Amino acid sequence: MCNRFPSEEYSARVEAWKQVIQTQMHFNDLSVRSRQLGLTFVVAALGLSVAVVIQFPDSGLYIMGKFIHLSAFLTAASALAVLAVRTLDLGVYHRMLRGSVAFQMAADKRGLSQNLFNMPSGMTEYISAYSRSEDASFDDNGQVHQGRTRRAADKVSRFYTWVFVFLAVFTILIAIFVNAPVDS
Repeated sequence: MCNRFPSEEYSARVEAWKQVIQTQMHFNDLSVRSRQLGLTFVVAALGLSVAVVIQFPDSGLYIMGKFIHLSAFLTAASALAVLAVRTLDLGVYHRMLRGSVAFQMAADKRGLSQNLFNMPSGMTEYISAYSRSEDASFDDNGQVHQGRTRRAADKVSRFYTWVFVFLAVFTILIAIFVNAPVDS
């Protein structure tokens, strides 16, 4: 390690670096937990929808002359819940994560990693490069080389879009194919 600072200042910089990394980990953890909660809700809603169709085949409403089974409303509510979780994840937690990443990268541009670890680039820059590109690499001078990149927010947004589309299609299929029971 290249230590250009008095011991006390060096220790303070290391502690500050640790805090920034812990902040990034915290916001990432919040994002992951929100996705887990959203998927748990989706799986529970789908399971409940199937159970309701089997146990209560005549539970539903007539809307404009068409019978809509209760399970269609459950899956539609699940789709709306996914949109709410997406808003929380991408609109709040991911933005805070990006802010902490930008702070760390700015500190690294001012020499934090070079001074603390004698590294040409900081850990945050490495993680960002490898998460954005499948063919990322760093040369001996610490310069990043990567092909086509894709932002994490775009990947996460696509995940939520696919889950929402699946739920919307499932809702439509229920509405079309689960009919009112025929009175005997």
